[in-house]
Amino acid sequence: MAVTELALIALVVLLVIALWWRRRSGGKRSARAGAEDALDTVADWPPEAARVLTTPEQRAYKLLVRNLPPGYAVLAQVPLSRFLRVPTRHSYREWMRRVGRLNADLLVCDSTFQALAVINVRPTEGKDSERGLERHDRMDRVLRKAGLRVLNWREGALPDEDLVLELVFGRERMAAIAAAFDEAPTSAGRQSRPGEFEPRAAETTVPEPLPSTFFDDLESRPVPLPRPKPRE
Repeated sequence: MAVTELALIALVVLLVIALWWRRRSGGKRSARAGAEDALDTVADWPPEAARVLTTPEQRAYKLLVRNLPPGYAVLAQVPLSRFLRVPTRHSYREWMRRVGRLNADLLVCDSTFQALAVINVRPTEGKDSERGLERHDRMDRVLRKAGLRVLNWREGALPDEDLVLELVFGRERMAAIAAAFDEAPTSAGRQSRPGEFEPRAAETTVPEPLPSTFFDDLESRPVPLPRPKPRE
């Protein structure tokens, strides 16, 4: 038998084996998905109320609330998909898988609830996992591309009170807030407050957030994540 014929026979055998393995794996996945669909949402995952913020995150939250001017809001554990919009020329589901479901620990908003800054409370230096570092790096790049200020505070090293405003707003915005505060007229017996002189919602173009029902049509089954790179 010629070498060419042997090579063709070997190729056909390999293709048959590959097809069989693919069908076998697909059957297992279908059976597993069917079994998961049969589970009851409440009975098989009995819910239990838990705290939204860890103790270090609570300290950071209180630090912000104490020092931010009136008129600003601090929200906790907000998914990126609630305050970021992206083009849909590529798969939105894939974007959701990569960063959309990641949460901002603390989100600072103005009086119209437009996102201004994200504060993430990270573990103590040196205690981040490799996957955690990759996830935070990806999140930071996305947030900065959207024009948001990104602050990564360490659990045991929160900033001093007198630095909070400058860190959150930056010097330029702080100067604008101070100027608005100094120039705005005040009514008798009432002092004007920083934050009251932010642009009104009607004067700015702020896209509405996605409705909570938007995600109802997304596939809720688990999406396989890429395997972690082997450590050298």
